[in-house]
Amino acid sequence: MMEGRVSSRPHPEASGHDRACPSKAGKDMQSLLKKLVTAKGVLLLATLIFCGCGEDLTPTDSTPPSRPAIIPRSDESVFLEEGIDADPGNTDQDYWIRIEWEWNTESDLFGYYVYRMDERDSLNQFVRIVDLRIGVNLLRELHPIPFYSDQDPTLVPDLITGESHGFYYYIRAYDTSDNSSAPSDTVYYRLMQKPTALMISGNVATNFNLVWSYYSQEQWNYFFIRVYQTITPQTRVWSYRANLLGTPFSVPFNVDSTASSDYFRPGTDSLVAGNYTWVVDVVNDFDLEHPAGAETKATFIVAP
Repeated sequence: MMEGRVSSRPHPEASGHDRACPSKAGKDMQSLLKKLVTAKGVLLLATLIFCGCGEDLTPTDSTPPSRPAIIPRSDESVFLEEGIDADPGNTDQDYWIRIEWEWNTESDLFGYYVYRMDERDSLNQFVRIVDLRIGVNLLRELHPIPFYSDQDPTLVPDLITGESHGFYYYIRAYDTSDNSSAPSDTVYYRLMQKPTALMISGNVATNFNLVWSYYSQEQWNYFFIRVYQTITPQTRVWSYRANLLGTPFSVPFNVDSTASSDYFRPGTDSLVAGNYTWVVDVVNDFDLEHPAGAETKATFIVAP
């Protein structure tokens, strides 16, 4: 009987040399490595789940704020004006337009965008002109009514001819998720030439006139005068509609005897001591859909 041959092919797990049998230390090392690899895999899987890889299950807010409510424009011949109107600014060179609206009630309200369009724009394109942030530009505790005073130089009438053009505005509210509301109603205003050279003629403690200059190539309806103590602009001292269509532009204080007696010295028609502000408002409301006007203010002091 023939002897069987012994194969010279190396064992698949040999690499030219016979592999030594593992020792106890080697077996312990292999076990430790397996544990580490397994622990690493579990940690990696947990990390992927925690980081939200794959489908994002976080709920998103896609509900926009409600449409802002523009405050309707009040009649010019009231003491406290509301809605879109001329803003007197600080000097007779400040041509500003003020727009007002109601606060939104959403808890995640973040701000308002204001848009404007020049009435001469043939493309009828509104442009966003300002981003008003809650707590930065608008403070609920200081501003019972949110507003914006547009001070852009493009609002200024031609200072030689007096010609001017109007502007349309609307508002959008937006929230912390950057959802924007539908546009508010659109409102319009046009600035005219401002009254200038405001001065007091006479004794402010007893008998005086409010005097100003005015020139414009367009018609106006009337002037409206407002007087208040500077520290309390919401409180009327005196207001008066002056139907003056030509010079002289001068009105005696309290000519109609309607001034508030709270600001007179007891038993007299003399104003109490304090700092006062007066405003002259020129009004053009021939077209109620396209109102125009301008305001200028000045101050005077009544000594103790």
